Amino acid sequence: MGLGDLLRRIDRRLLPPVGRGIRWMQAGTGRRRVITSTALIGCALLVVAAVWSTDQPTEHVDDSGPVVRVGVNDGESIPEYAEDSRVELAQLAEHSTSPTWALVSLSAYLGPDAVGEITKGHAVARVYARVPLPNAPTEIISLDIASMPGDLLAEMDRAAASKDADAAAYAGLAGKLTGDSEQEKRQREIYLTAQALAEDEAEAYRAHCECAYAVVVRSTPQNLLELSGLDLVRAVDAAPEMQSFDRAVFLPALPEQPGMAGPPGSGLSEDDPPVGAAPASKAPR
Repeated sequence: MGLGDLLRRIDRRLLPPVGRGIRWMQAGTGRRRVITSTALIGCALLVVAAVWSTDQPTEHVDDSGPVVRVGVNDGESIPEYAEDSRVELAQLAEHSTSPTWALVSLSAYLGPDAVGEITKGHAVARVYARVPLPNAPTEIISLDIASMPGDLLAEMDRAAASKDADAAAYAGLAGKLTGDSEQEKRQREIYLTAQALAEDEAEAYRAHCECAYAVVVRSTPQNLLELSGLDLVRAVDAAPEMQSFDRAVFLPALPEQPGMAGPPGSGLSEDDPPVGAAPASKAPR
């Protein structure tokens, strides 16, 4: 594929949602658990483009068999999802003491120390994070964890390095567009916006920012019920039907969305920042 074809493909994918990113630059029903054989359905965010898949962009799920979806789907009520999860967890705790996987959605973006405190006594397998810059559709990433807090810190360092590479790639693409046509100007603006956003994300992850908003843990229903009562825990969605961690898609609720679930940046006005302060390491431009 030539450079022209690549640029046209990226242009088609990036232009519809990129307005949120450009504005950021200029501004400085009940729960339904679905088991499906389609592993990638729905939404995956790719930097400014907000190109979605059902799990997060860094995850891949083998689609050779049934996949369990755990979490809240776009367009569904988060309060109803949280209440349904609480009721189901309470019922599970009455009838079972067997450890189970659970998706824990947090009410704010937290740093590594706070995540460690909340999950103490539970086996943490994954952390979901994104840099909560106001009005910026930053990428959702999943960080696989074997031990806390060391693995989380190391994964954030790796995320920073990945974002550095993304920024350099966008800068290189922007530098190749030297023409004055409207198409090249538009594409160059997209790349420069994506470069700036990736740089901000890299600096935030390098500083071990308050970016974590959900975790996947394995624990007994009784311990999960106690976890659900913590102030910074929004929902604990137990998934006893899971047969394998690799056969699941997790869809945690975003802290800044009080009502309906959706991609980052949706449901916010131009003046409303997400819940949780933007990382001190980098102020929005």
